[in-house]
Amino acid sequence: MKQNNTTLSTDAIKAKLKALKIPGGGKKVDTSSRLNTKKDTEDDGYVVAGSLTSFVAGLSDQNKDDVINSTLLAQLAADTEYNKETETLEWYGSYNGWLQTLGWNMPSFIFEEVGFEGSMFIMDSEIVRIIASIDQAAADITEKVIESLENDEEGLELFSSSSMPQEQASFQICPCEEVDGVVVMVSSAFVLKVTTNTTKFLWWEWTTTDSTLKQQAVKTELSSAVYDIVRDAVIEALGDNATSKVQALDL
Repeated sequence: MKQNNTTLSTDAIKAKLKALKIPGGGKKVDTSSRLNTKKDTEDDGYVVAGSLTSFVAGLSDQNKDDVINSTLLAQLAADTEYNKETETLEWYGSYNGWLQTLGWNMPSFIFEEVGFEGSMFIMDSEIVRIIASIDQAAADITEKVIESLENDEEGLELFSSSSMPQEQASFQICPCEEVDGVVVMVSSAFVLKVTTNTTKFLWWEWTTTDSTLKQQAVKTELSSAVYDIVRDAVIEALGDNATSKVQALDL
């Protein structure tokens, strides 16, 4: 699926954000206690609705906030347009389009079906393998955040309820690092169709005969020239979701 690369003015982006009707949105909330108390020299990770978002050591709190808020807004905005479970490709088209609108230089994307060598697979291992093919540092931090999620009851509940309402898990893995002052994210998405509903779908051993997995993964950068101007409008559009849909993880 290709996406709309039309560039909007920052005024047009603000107007688009103001017109959004996100439940719980439309007001600014205090997010100062949302982030972990971490030094810039430490890795960090969060559940952001249906995304696992992680940060290689070196990102400032402001950059972390910008990643969390922009990717959360893209999810919730896509939710207003499509049903993620029954209109999955359309939902991801909207999600990626919103990321681009907010300043991420999203390339065209397409979901590819994952081939397996054996008759069984475990989701967390496949995620790490796929991301490692793009960036090893991103794969390493992804492995850490998945391990942390497994033992975090609140984070797991938020992630699973946002990702797997029935028998399809659709979720994003978003490891980030800072390169020459620019935030770089491996924007990856996975669609797992199975016959069993479980909150532990990342660690379950699935059979290849009863399951299918599709993925897309691309590197993207956030333009501060765009996001710096629309930052406050994003926070207002999110409203209460900026805290209720974000759960810090202990890495």
